[in-house]
Amino acid sequence: MSRVHFPALGSEDLTNVMQIWHIDTEEVRRKMIGVRSKVWFAIDNNPVIGQGRRDLLVSIDRYGSISAACRKMGISYRKAWSSIQAMEGCLGKQLIFRKRGGLGGGTASLTDAAKDLIAKYDRVVGGLSEFIDHRFQLVVKEEAE
Repeated sequence: MSRVHFPALGSEDLTNVMQIWHIDTEEVRRKMIGVRSKVWFAIDNNPVIGQGRRDLLVSIDRYGSISAACRKMGISYRKAWSSIQAMEGCLGKQLIFRKRGGLGGGTASLTDAAKDLIAKYDRVVGGLSEFIDHRFQLVVKEEAE
């Protein structure tokens, strides 16, 4: 079954569309209803870190190289470098220790500031995810009654 998304429609509008198309609304609701959110930290409305940049930092830490992290994540080195510069520029702190490549290539590791940033982001996102999931369950339960 294909999934059809109507982000601009309310739940009543979506129900009407599904009825017009003869779609079993209860079956669709059981299979598709969920909640998702995106969280990022910003300074003066400039994004500092969100899930993608967090994953980049974790990948750099894991693989010890910006290039290796890019390959594993499927992003360009230019995009990664731009993200690192944006984060460091917003925070005014170095996040990556870099050693330029030679025969064996360069290395990269996270500063304590980067590790602290990841830890804070994870704590905020974890808490928000739990809250959103709980709130969503309450709303779905109210609607079912």
